[in-house]
Amino acid sequence: MMHRLTDVLVVDRNTADLLVQALDALEALAGRRNQRLAPDIIRVRMELNRFRSTSVDESTGVSDAIDEILSSTSGGWDTRTAARELGISESAVRQLIRKGRLDGYRHGGRWIVSARSVAEYVNERKDRESAGPQRDR
Repeated sequence: MMHRLTDVLVVDRNTADLLVQALDALEALAGRRNQRLAPDIIRVRMELNRFRSTSVDESTGVSDAIDEILSSTSGGWDTRTAARELGISESAVRQLIRKGRLDGYRHGGRWIVSARSVAEYVNERKDRESAGPQRDR
């Protein structure tokens, strides 16, 4: 099921899963032909992946989920800007993208990193650091 709000497309989790599978198949086909998906298509897949893994419970409510979608930034940074923001090297940023810790896509031979995923990574890192070392019990 799909619903359109002004400049926003809302899909249920099953539809998001199907769209991601279709985009993955399209990327595989493009790869076999030595071609790449357009950056906008890669961005759509990144957004679908992120939102299909977002959970909504009764306490959050649909309006909060829609607010989250609407407040999402689709902006991206190059690896140099992301590295500066994270205080790490550009190669470390690329490694985090490959590991799936940051959302990113290739455009014109360069990596573009989701500004939102950088912010989320910074927050996760702060949470880990404030929790201190974990001990086995």
